[in-house]
Amino acid sequence: MADSKLLSARRRERLAVVIREKSLVWAVAWASVEEIDTLNILQASLLAMRRAVESLLIVPDQVLLDGMHCPDLAVPARRSWTETRK
Repeated sequence: MADSKLLSARRRERLAVVIREKSLVWAVAWASVEEIDTLNILQASLLAMRRAVESLLIVPDQVLLDGMHCPDLAVPARRSWTETRK
C-alpha cells in the first residue's frame, strides 16, 4: 500500500481488521492536544509513531512507514514509497 490516506474509509476499516488478525503484534498510539500545541503536528505525529513502535511486544527487524517522515527509532525504519511517486 503506497498511502493509506488514498483508501476509502470503508476499505481502510476492512484492511485494519485484516492487519490486526494477521500481524504478530500491532499498536496504536497518539499525541495529546497539549503535545501537538507544544511540538507542532509533525513532531507530535512522529512522537506517536515512536510510541506505537516502542509499545510493541515483539521488537521488529524493520519499520515500514507510509508517511514522508520517519521518527527516530531504535530499529531501522524506511518509507514504503519513494519520492518518485509524486
